[in-house]
Amino acid sequence: MMMSKKLPLSTGGTVGPNDPVRFDFILESTTQNPLIDAYIGVEFSIIYKVSVNIKTPSDGPHMGKIKSGSAEFYCAVPGSGIDPKQGRSYVPQDYSIKPESVVQNVKDNPKFEFSGKIASVNCCFSECFDGFLMCKDSDLQIKSIEI
Repeated sequence: MMMSKKLPLSTGGTVGPNDPVRFDFILESTTQNPLIDAYIGVEFSIIYKVSVNIKTPSDGPHMGKIKSGSAEFYCAVPGSGIDPKQGRSYVPQDYSIKPESVVQNVKDNPKFEFSGKIASVNCCFSECFDGFLMCKDSDLQIKSIEI
């Protein structure tokens, strides 16, 4: 858990079944670990969840029971992905993809070469990631490319 906060939403009052209960708080870590961008993927997932516990009135039909609920939400941390040493400067990077860079046994594999440039490897996760890819050579017909 990276953040734990308790907020009293109603003190002594009652909340009806369709009454909105407004709240606001700063999304910040309450531990030594910094908050990081939400991510859902194959290798790992970071998902934030808000949990609510409501104590029912002691004289009502549920007589002081605690009702609970939760919902997941996603978070983008401003500036995530930017190297603090570089600031917001652009750091372009050229790349090349050849059989010997992706396959160990290159004798029987088709010949291909792709090259390109990533506009900046120092970028916010919430901003566009751009660049270009160019096919320089390929023994096979290319039907699709996934980035």
